[in-house]
Amino acid sequence: MALGYEISKIIIKNKDLTQRIINILDKAINLESALLEKMIQDPEKETVESKSKIVEKLKDGINEGLKRNNDIPF
Repeated sequence: MALGYEISKIIIKNKDLTQRIINILDKAINLESALLEKMIQDPEKETVESKSKIVEKLKDGINEGLKRNNDIPF
C-alpha cells in the first residue's frame, strides 16, 4: 500500500497517466493481460492469484493516495 501511495504522488497531476496505470492494473487483476504471469519468478512458490493480490494492494494504495490528495480515485 505504501508503494501505491508513493506512486499516486507522482502521477496525481497527470490524469492520462493516472488512468493508464489504473487500466493496466485493472487488466492484470481481471486476468486480461500477461502481467501477473510475468511477475512470477518461482512457479513452485508463486501463483497468479498471489500476484493478483499484490497488484490489488498496489491499486488500493494508489487510490488511497489520490483520495487523500483530493483527487477522484479509480
